[in-house]
Parts: sequence; structure tokens; C-alpha cells
Amino acid sequence: LENLRAEKMPDRVDPMLAKMALLPPAPDDGWAFELKWDGVRVLGFADRGDWRMQSRRFEDVTFRYPELAAIAEQLSDRAAVIDGEVVSLDRKGRPSFQLIQQRMGLASAAAVKSRGNETPVDYMIFDLLHLDGRSTRELPYPQRRELLHSLGLEGPRWHTPRHHVGGGAELFEAARRQGLEGVVGKRLDSPYHPGKRTGEWIKK
Repeated sequence: LENLRAEKMPDRVDPMLAKMALLPPAPDDGWAFELKWDGVRVLGFADRGDWRMQSRRFEDVTFRYPELAAIAEQLSDRAAVIDGEVVSLDRKGRPSFQLIQQRMGLASAAAVKSRGNETPVDYMIFDLLHLDGRSTRELPYPQRRELLHSLGLEGPRWHTPRHHVGGGAELFEAARRQGLEGVVGKRLDSPYHPGKRTGEWIKK
């Protein structure tokens, strides 16, 4: 971390976006592939026990997903900004946009509590943008993922799903067979470009 650019904890970050595109042809070992989660893009800000969640439009949505607040307890004395997708899983364990819609527009803590018992959410974490006073956004994808995995962010309602280097077409077909939405491909040499759709991330 010592070699990374020092910065104050960001107040907000504009998430990097993926372009719709064909998957790169084999050999595609210059790319990492992740499952595409059918949910809501949300960034999480953990600052030594404090927790805040930000939507793509910079709305504070922390109160809407109270079951995720314990992530900050797991990080305890760390300061981190993480990127991921909030999803609601159906009975077969697949993300359902119909279900997550029931949590998206709630405007009060009472409504969230009532709906949360029927429609819980999970947070699928796939990137790390800041860690302990340093920006990680300039790092290439594998180094960001290595730092993210070192945080051990696995809990009752949050997960750090695995990624696959190469084999994008095979992962896409496997996702389709399981009724999942698709895959996201990310160039291994890509830094994190806030608010940009550069083509270094693609989705299918």
C-alpha cells in the first residue's frame, strides 16, 4: 500500500461502467470474467466502524439495506471503499430483479424493516477502490482483486464471488444454463476509471 497514492477517504465515487459487447475471442487470457448480477449497483464506504452505501446516482441508500451494515464490523479498524451489486435471491439462489425492485424504492426505515423480512438482500462485492488512506483505483484489476480478497469479506449477507481468468465463452454458457443474466469481462491491465465506459469492461 505504501506505493499507492495517498488520499482522504472519498465522499463519493462514480462507478466504472461496462459496455455491451461480444466476448473477446479465444485465447482470452488477458481478461477476467465474473458473473453478471441482476441487481442494483451500490458502493459501500466503511470507515473504522462507520458504514454508508451510495447508489449510482450518489443517493445515500444505507437505510435501505440494514442487513449489510455489519460489513463495517467485519472490517473493524480498516477504511475501505468497495464496489458491488445488491441482489435479492429467489428460492433457487438466483438473483431476481423483480424481487430487488421491492426494496429499491422504499423511503422509510419502517417500510424497509417490514419488507426486509420477506425480501432480504445480499451484496456481491467485486472491486476495491480505496484502502486505509490510499487509492487503489490506479492498480490493474488483479491487484485490486488480491487486496479485496485479503479483506475476507464473506458474511451472512455479503460475498466476494470468484473471478475466472480466460474462458469467457464457457462461463457465459454455464451462466445461461443456470438461468443467470450473463457475464462481465474485465481487462487484466485495466485500472478503475470512475464514471467511464471505456470498453475495458464489457458485458454480455
